[in-house]
Amino acid sequence: KYISRESRYAFFKLIDIHEFISWIDYCYGKEYLATPFDESILYSGKEISSSTSAEKELYEQLSKMDAQIEEMRKKHAALCEELTNRRKESKLERENMHSQVSKSNELSEYDTRKKYIDVELKLAGWDFEKNIVEEEKLVGMPNASGTGFADYVLYNASGKPVAVVEAKKTTVDPKVGQQQAKLYADCIEKKCNIRPVIFYTNGYETYMWDDASGYPERRIYGFKTPNELDLIIDRRTSRKKPSALNINDEISGRYYQKEAIKRVCEDIEAK
Repeated sequence: KYISRESRYAFFKLIDIHEFISWIDYCYGKEYLATPFDESILYSGKEISSSTSAEKELYEQLSKMDAQIEEMRKKHAALCEELTNRRKESKLERENMHSQVSKSNELSEYDTRKKYIDVELKLAGWDFEKNIVEEEKLVGMPNASGTGFADYVLYNASGKPVAVVEAKKTTVDPKVGQQQAKLYADCIEKKCNIRPVIFYTNGYETYMWDDASGYPERRIYGFKTPNELDLIIDRRTSRKKPSALNINDEISGRYYQKEAIKRVCEDIEAK
């Protein structure tokens, strides 16, 4: 007897479903029975005859559905393209807006100093009327004029320059000013016979560099107070060498403990 393509497809799918359900029953059923697929059950009910007219009608219905699906696919593709274009336009708008905001938020070096750095110095106990000099002229710079202007020079109660501060605008990495600040410190040391502590900042990030003590630069979160800077400079000469300290035998009396402590002290002295 003639069997349509749709019927054959359904037949094989029924076999697949039967095998899947049998596997479920095998894995989780309490009383599993290996029941084979019984094809005869399919023919026990009322058979639906297929005729040429029925197949033609079904074909026409499927063709209409295919046409509708194709139309929907075209609309979907057009919608996707429209959304993509909108996203691109939106991205360009956001980038332009971000660029405009960045430009509006970009502060000059002078504005950075007035808005951020001046405030930080005041919070640390420095006074612009007493112990801060702005734009101090320094002689001995390696340039055509031989002069330079330090953004800030900080003085202690004895009138000695204990720190130099190099300022950059907010959008510039403060480390860009490290070498320039060092040159200012060289000029101050040559003139006053004291090596100032070096600071460089962009208002957001601030670094301190006490190169006279042999330590590398490190990021800090606020300027040192006048007393703290005096202590940093005094420690250059007053602190004891770690290797000269006595080891307490009651705490670390074993030979390997002493050896480890000595090695650490030597590394500290060697920076």
